[in-house]
Amino acid sequence: MRWTRRRIVTMACVLVMFLFLTLGLMLRHEPEFYRRVAMPAGPQREETSNDFVIKDVFDFISNFLYGADSTWTSTFTQDQLNSYFQEAFIRLGDADNFSDIGISDIRIEFIDDQIRVGFRYGTGALSVVVSYDLKVWLVPSEMNALAIEIQRRRAGAVTIPTQQIFRELKEIGRQQKIDIDWYRHNGNPVAIVKFQADRPRPTAQLLNLEITTGKVKLLARSFDPARNPDFDETIKKAPTPVSTGP
Repeated sequence: MRWTRRRIVTMACVLVMFLFLTLGLMLRHEPEFYRRVAMPAGPQREETSNDFVIKDVFDFISNFLYGADSTWTSTFTQDQLNSYFQEAFIRLGDADNFSDIGISDIRIEFIDDQIRVGFRYGTGALSVVVSYDLKVWLVPSEMNALAIEIQRRRAGAVTIPTQQIFRELKEIGRQQKIDIDWYRHNGNPVAIVKFQADRPRPTAQLLNLEITTGKVKLLARSFDPARNPDFDETIKKAPTPVSTGP
């Protein structure tokens, strides 16, 4: 009887160790896309990052905040964004808000109508790669509102709840004057992200969002209240944003 008890205890310990080892290996897993989209260090990555900040981001902000009455487009590639996340995002201190909540080494991939986002969560040997599969669309009934549906979320290869990260991202958005509210759609979490929600009169309106392999394209219209005395009527008559979501 004593021998049988020892065998049971030994088998139970082996089973527990095996389960912990398996869970550890699953948590250490890095998604294939996360490795694939990493930009190699060097002058090309630095140049791509600098050009993205100085030209593309500057042009987008200038058009969105200060543009005259006009329609315009902006296109961003995943190579630009990944170079930025590995260079200027860190150098300029933009990464600090994220590192404070344990997020670092952000990488992104655009595929048709979908965005994949991955990042390291935690520090040192205990960090894991958390990844999200997102569906993004413009909310047609609201001005400058994006719906972001989280279709899959994993730490390594393990499906995870992410309520804590939701709360922390909402706080980061609040600091940047971006409203983030969470809902559920078909059982999935959906973030409604509202830009310029604090302004009674927006400076621009997002009209279309197109996500294709390797890039995202935005169509928007700027408003200039100083040149447009009928600004409120112009807002009412502006085209309804094109939605590619549910």
